[in-house]
Amino acid sequence: MKRIPVGPLRAFDVAARNLNLTAAAEEMNVTHAAVSRQVKQLEQRLGVQLFERLPRGLKLTVHGALLAEGTREAFDRLATAIEDVSAPAVRRKLTISTFSSLATRWLMPRVQGFSTLFPETDLQVSTTARLVDFSREDVDVAVRFGGGEYPGMHVRPMFKPDDVRDIQQRCQKLRRMNPPPFGSSRDWLDAAIDAGFPLAQASEALNLSLQGHDRANSDKAQAARNAAREMALEALRTRDPRVMAQMGDVAANLASGSPAKARISQWAWPLAACLRETNCESMTDWMQLFCNIDTQCQPFETAVDIIRRQAGNDYDEVERRARELNEKIDAGTLEKGDI
Repeated sequence: MKRIPVGPLRAFDVAARNLNLTAAAEEMNVTHAAVSRQVKQLEQRLGVQLFERLPRGLKLTVHGALLAEGTREAFDRLATAIEDVSAPAVRRKLTISTFSSLATRWLMPRVQGFSTLFPETDLQVSTTARLVDFSREDVDVAVRFGGGEYPGMHVRPMFKPDDVRDIQQRCQKLRRMNPPPFGSSRDWLDAAIDAGFPLAQASEALNLSLQGHDRANSDKAQAARNAAREMALEALRTRDPRVMAQMGDVAANLASGSPAKARISQWAWPLAACLRETNCESMTDWMQLFCNIDTQCQPFETAVDIIRRQAGNDYDEVERRARELNEKIDAGTLEKGDI
């Protein structure tokens, strides 16, 4: 009797239920090529053809139908056994300590996406610049500037030293001068917004969307959300894919009251940006930043692969929404309600 790894059997089982490799890939959060490769490996191991490849999907052969009946029963029994021995689900807490600027500009826009992926985990953010004593404080992860020399700690760099050394030296020099010789960062941002720079407008839209992230839905929060949409709409008039890629976080924050809508919006905008270019050139920096924190990233993955994996079973809706957004942008019919 041939011993066959579980991976190809699982890929076959999902493909047999969906009769479509793309749908199977979305369910398994892998690429279309990965599912196809595992199914072919299984056919080679067994020496029989399991599917007929049709223009619009798959059809089980006689051998495939027999195997599908067995794999479905086996995986159902395995799922039942795992459920029987698993401990009841408990909510977990993850506390992240970081400095306020990183929390506001980088971490908080991603909280919605984290909550969607890990709904059983409560995320807490503590803002401080001092070093954390993990033995005494209720903190799980700390993000700090530095060279990574923290004895006894597991350290993962988010940025390479060469990426930040030059700008860090410039910033330190400017910080020693009082008042700043060229104005504050807020002065520069305001000047860029007034001059109509779309990336500055996108950055301000993100700031405003965070200010509007108020569960009490106060008048101030509502005004911030309206201002965020107006600023985002102005930035998007340029049809710049770099601006569109940033709109995912803005739209997700604005849809915080609807987790399902927030998840679609978060990935539809980056995908819309990608679809406007041959090789997603504008997503290079986005991919580098994302993969610094996502351990599932693979060297061969494209931006679309990452979005497909993160969107999971919602990818079809994400793609539909992305194409709809591009159509509205091209036609000049994009409205504040679309953001």
